[in-house]
Amino acid sequence: MSIDQLSKEVERAMEQNGFKKTDEPTKKAVAYRSEKNGKYIYFRPEKSKVGQIRLAIHPGEPVTSFAAIGGVDVNRNEFDHGSNMYRFPKRLNKGINEIHFGIPVKIASIAALTSFADAFHKLSSVVSAETDSMRGKSGSDETTQVSDSRSDDFLSSNRTETDVLPSDGKALEVQSDDRTGQVATYQGDPKKRAVVENYAVAKAIAFFRDKEEFSVDEKGKPYDLHCQRGDLLVHVEVKGTTGFGDKVIVTRNEIKDARNPDWRSDLFIVRNIVLTEDNGEWVASGGKEYRIENWQPHDDDLSATQFEYSVPKTT
Repeated sequence: MSIDQLSKEVERAMEQNGFKKTDEPTKKAVAYRSEKNGKYIYFRPEKSKVGQIRLAIHPGEPVTSFAAIGGVDVNRNEFDHGSNMYRFPKRLNKGINEIHFGIPVKIASIAALTSFADAFHKLSSVVSAETDSMRGKSGSDETTQVSDSRSDDFLSSNRTETDVLPSDGKALEVQSDDRTGQVATYQGDPKKRAVVENYAVAKAIAFFRDKEEFSVDEKGKPYDLHCQRGDLLVHVEVKGTTGFGDKVIVTRNEIKDARNPDWRSDLFIVRNIVLTEDNGEWVASGGKEYRIENWQPHDDDLSATQFEYSVPKTT
């Protein structure tokens, strides 16, 4: 069987199992979008052969969801890099420029591909089921500190939004896989922080409205942008920073909203923003934009950085 024949079989199987081919296909990458959860898979024709269909999934996906499927091999410790997989995040690989990457998936047959497709459609419900401990009881008003390094994008935040903690009173922080030792840059000056935040939100609005052709409404809590395009609803959380870190501060309710299977959530980050003073006013410029599509913070990446202490009543 030739690669062209295999590609046609893959395309037929994907379409029969609820995936739609999107973007302009190339010999290196063909994008498919789940019609059930809006997530993307890339078919990798040049890396495929009879008996091994090669796919790539977003590096933030919970690979344990596919562990029990026969004929499917997913290795979290491997990365598949490709400039054509532009719906996935970027990282440095061998060159001096960052390149898009995902987690490689090796599939033994069309039958195994069908089983994998069915499991992939269910990813949102799997994440939701794993996060019940963070959904229920309310605590007191505090911030929750989280970083998301699933995509190896180095993130930081300017936000100090107050929200409700998990019922155990802990603040949470996602552990980064990065080994640079860099930490998030928090902007303590409230005037500078507001300028950075507003600049990042404006960048995000322009991206989703002009490039992605969504209708966009600005919200604020528990997410920043409400984006609608046809039947597709996306909640966007926006972060901005003048620094270069591997952690991002988000609140418990932002996490809860991102994990809700009723909509897609994206994390949009503008980092390395430049602040200059002009006649006593701070002005933001520059910055590098990142989007983590289908952003879903995972429990495995969370650890406590703070505790809420209830002071005993005095008699």
